[in-house]
Amino acid sequence: MKTTKNNKFHTIMEAFDKRLEDLFAICNGRTVVLWGYGYSGHCLEGAFRRRGKQIEVRMDVGGNVQGVWRPAMLSRLDPQRHIILLTFPPDDDLVRKLESAGFRCGESYVPVISFFYGPGEARPFSSFDWMEYQASIDIRKSEMGADCEKVDSNNAYGKGPDYALLKVLDNFAFRPTDCIFDYGCGKGAAFVQFERIGVSWGG
Repeated sequence: MKTTKNNKFHTIMEAFDKRLEDLFAICNGRTVVLWGYGYSGHCLEGAFRRRGKQIEVRMDVGGNVQGVWRPAMLSRLDPQRHIILLTFPPDDDLVRKLESAGFRCGESYVPVISFFYGPGEARPFSSFDWMEYQASIDIRKSEMGADCEKVDSNNAYGKGPDYALLKVLDNFAFRPTDCIFDYGCGKGAAFVQFERIGVSWGG
């Protein structure tokens, strides 16, 4: 089928890009520390990478992976040089730790979830989650059919991470006449990304 520009989703994703630019402006001139290297952390790192931005430090409670710091390393960070991007809603204890270490909300640390979605939201960060939030639609919820436990059944689907899809798309030079066939497209969120990169046909 031929994809047509969906003005609603186009506007929603333009707002997502603008919010990212606002975040980059806060980070400008600072060493960026990503705290929380799960789904949201990977998606945020992917968004930075796509726009030529760099995250120099990654922290997580499971910091036994090479290149990922443990939160105890907070004492080595300088609020004047570093900015911490929290990819999860911080509890009161963490806020106290950050504040006592000299970090200030909106200046030297940013709770990314509330920065994008507003106070009280606990949904993950990704472009797919942003679409779901802004359009009040169901994109990410996994669906399981009645026979999904059968070995040969494909009667189930769920979201994939946006950064994985975008990384693949960035490695191709698409032309307006190109066609993408998304076998197993689930709820179709990927087609919004296809349209944004200029692909006019999809199925």
